[in-house]
Amino acid sequence: MRLARRLAPVGLAAALAAAGCGSTPRPKEARSTALPSEAPEPFQDVRESVLALARDREAADAAAARGRVPEVTARGRRLLLMAPPVDLKRQDVARFLEGRAAFTQALNAFGAAADSPDDAALWASTRDLEAAYWAWYDAYRGRPSEGAI
Repeated sequence: MRLARRLAPVGLAAALAAAGCGSTPRPKEARSTALPSEAPEPFQDVRESVLALARDREAADAAAARGRVPEVTARGRRLLLMAPPVDLKRQDVARFLEGRAAFTQALNAFGAAADSPDDAALWASTRDLEAAYWAWYDAYRGRPSEGAI
């Protein structure tokens, strides 16, 4: 009986700890909001568009996301026309080009999804565009890959 009384607080603490394991919200990625001021202007412009699309996705505002298509595609095209950095290391060139290709595909998929009435496809395309953008930016800066590239 004494042993049961002594172990009861331990069991209660373990149960409370296990109950809270899944309730902690995932921390936001710092890189989704932070971009150094020395980043090229086209990357900064697309970052604003990607973050606006993420806000639209969180608010489930498909009309606003579809309304951003001209802005997002214009900024995306401007980014695609930007030359690689002069200090890009030789071993990072392939990753940079792969990142550019993935961003191009994601941008085209976003445009196609915005033209369709399927909101789920639209939200998936915004997530893919965001991931491709950050992966390409990592390759541009010569950082280790954190995504698919």
